Amino acid sequence: MKLNEKGDWSWDGFIEQFADVVDRYHKLLRQWNRAVGDFNEVYARKRPMGRPLQASDAQCGQVLKLRETGCSYAEIMDETNLSMRRCERLLSSVMGRTGRTVNMLNCRRLQSTEPSR
Repeated sequence: MKLNEKGDWSWDGFIEQFADVVDRYHKLLRQWNRAVGDFNEVYARKRPMGRPLQASDAQCGQVLKLRETGCSYAEIMDETNLSMRRCERLLSSVMGRTGRTVNMLNCRRLQSTEPSR
């Protein structure tokens, strides 16, 4: 605030300076937003989504081989000692799908219809 000739306090200079600071901030923000995509392409680590499969290459190959021969999930689980979820996840990742392709209700249904050994 500044004191003018009449003895009153005035905000005139402050308001102009504040408007200038806001304009510079918005200009800088636009420059940053334009550069974020380029920055992320170069410097951000690209990782696959989700957790790693936690299965060896031999287990992955065995699951695929068993599924191609027509084995059910229960038979694959018995042969490989992997859980139903892990078998399903291995198969869906190999088939190029992301996420779960069989929901939990369907998995429970499959487990209940498979003969126990």
